[in-house]
Amino acid sequence: TKTSLQWTPGAKIRDIYGHKPEAGTGHRSVGPQPYSSLKVRPEIRKIMRPQLYETSFLSMGIMAGPDLTKFLDASQGSIPGLIHAVKRFGRHVIDLILFQHGTQLVNGTALTARLMKSGDDLGVKYWVNSPATKLVTDATGAVTGVVAKTPTGIHTIRARRGVVLATGGFPQNVELRKKYFPMTPTGREHWTLAPHTADGAGLRLAESVGGYLKADLESPAAW
Repeated sequence: TKTSLQWTPGAKIRDIYGHKPEAGTGHRSVGPQPYSSLKVRPEIRKIMRPQLYETSFLSMGIMAGPDLTKFLDASQGSIPGLIHAVKRFGRHVIDLILFQHGTQLVNGTALTARLMKSGDDLGVKYWVNSPATKLVTDATGAVTGVVAKTPTGIHTIRARRGVVLATGGFPQNVELRKKYFPMTPTGREHWTLAPHTADGAGLRLAESVGGYLKADLESPAAW
């Protein structure tokens, strides 16, 4: 109610390994409601990542759940599905003509846009291509800031309230996958579409000040 971040329940999103015991048949995860990139300031749009081509149809994102179901129905000749697909793709073509990119954001791009719009409304500054290379601590060991490598040089950023490490997982880091997930002993049992920067850098920073990843690896729920 206070931000641009609004959710959809994902009632029809099933577990990926649906044949496993106790697999869920719906509500696997919540997701962001679709969003128009035109609601975000042009300056913010310039630094947002585009839809990943491998997870799109000619650069148009398709949302998991009812949206994807309609496209699958269209592939089987369903009239309602075809109408839905034509409307969605027709608008995408118009977007490409007018803006050179799609404006119908779904899934991760919608989440990013909604988060960035909410932060922008509060005056948050965004630094992209500026990885944190070190955590700054005080005499007690408390984290008080970060050292970031930015396009304009090395900067130390002091935190007034705290530092949040959003690790983004580590699917691109084979060594961390081998360390934390014994079900993938070589770290190469699965391949990922995650960007190359999802390499566990945030987790490495946490470990440098005594943090660690705790999970019950014997429980499938922890996977």
